[in-house]
Amino acid sequence: MRVGLSTGKRREREASVPTRAPTPGREPASKRARLQAKETCAAFPDLNTVEGQDAFFHMIGVEGIEQCFREDLRNVEQLYWQKAAEHAQSEDPAPIDQAPVRDAPVRIHPTRFANAKTQPVTGDGDCALAAICAGATHLGDRVVAKLPSTPAGMRQQMVAHVEREYVRWRDTPASDMPDEKQYLAVLPRDDHERHRMLAQLATPGSWHHDIGDLYVAIAADTFDLQIEVLTRYADHEHPLVFGAPDPHKPRLVLRLEGGHYETVVD
Repeated sequence: MRVGLSTGKRREREASVPTRAPTPGREPASKRARLQAKETCAAFPDLNTVEGQDAFFHMIGVEGIEQCFREDLRNVEQLYWQKAAEHAQSEDPAPIDQAPVRDAPVRIHPTRFANAKTQPVTGDGDCALAAICAGATHLGDRVVAKLPSTPAGMRQQMVAHVEREYVRWRDTPASDMPDEKQYLAVLPRDDHERHRMLAQLATPGSWHHDIGDLYVAIAADTFDLQIEVLTRYADHEHPLVFGAPDPHKPRLVLRLEGGHYETVVD
């Protein structure tokens, strides 16, 4: 290919144009996206729906999504709830045990929970544990006495419990484990990987990872509770209940909606 005079001059002009430096004081795209999410977040969008995807895209934006992919995609939802917590704290919310009850009743189960309502908790990565603490206050002092007063305290006891129970049951086939111990069968046999997961469990605000899905099951076993979780995937014929089966034991009920837990109050 012959490079003519005009082509050569154009290349000279392009080479002489200095590289554009970042605008001083301009915020990174990810930070701008996070601030926008903070201003609008109320519940993490359901990314399985078109509406949820549209809401997520509107809040994060193209540049923010690209930045999140470069940084760490697994942190996107945890970051969202961190900003939601900061936004909620700026409005000076009531403590967990004094949080207002929502006016709208729970409509997942029209018979058992026809008049039940939910008691909201902050979406800060500790919502499942905070919801359990809040729910215990509605079941009496004996249930409250089983729990630490904070999600951080719950995490520490849960880690210690899992470590003890894993040693006890590690050589037992999953088919021979009690239902309330089935979460142990999911834990890695590799010591390094298992300790990494337990470190995530011990970290306040940490939940968007493999062991985060086991929090409720571990809490039910650790604190000797029965915990039922209401979701769109469970019904009165197939309830989702964690903990040792005991018809005489008080049952704490949580609602899971869009990745966020709240306490159900009868």
